Amino acid sequence: MRDRVTNIAEHLPAPMAPETFKACMVRHIMNGSDAVYEITPEDDKLIREIAAEKFNNWERIYGADPKFNIERTGRFEGGKMQFKIDVQKGVIRSAAVYGDFFSTLDAETICGALTGCRYERGAVLKALQSHGVDGAVYRISAREMAQVIAD
Repeated sequence: MRDRVTNIAEHLPAPMAPETFKACMVRHIMNGSDAVYEITPEDDKLIREIAAEKFNNWERIYGADPKFNIERTGRFEGGKMQFKIDVQKGVIRSAAVYGDFFSTLDAETICGALTGCRYERGAVLKALQSHGVDGAVYRISAREMAQVIAD
């Protein structure tokens, strides 16, 4: 079964205040005990390994996600740029750019550079640079755009 994110409240038998839910979870984890659990160095090591595997992994964070739309706006020395981006399974499927910036490229070229690249800053920067966007937009670098698009 694939992991899926849901709201915990949907799975409770009755509405519950966050503090009550936390106390209930702690009691359950501690097998009914009210004792305080001290984390050992071994626990800490395992927690860090699991966190790195689950939360420091692009595939896990973006690659399995359903599609989403995001809108980002940056204000730069050269003007304002607004990006509207459609992302599916962590890849930019379409993009639109608006604003009061000056460029030797048309907006379609900038959007085309983004289409098909992974939704992560390094990939966005590389895509913009490889399509000649760096230096083509007055006083706005590809690095600044990438930072706004995928912060």
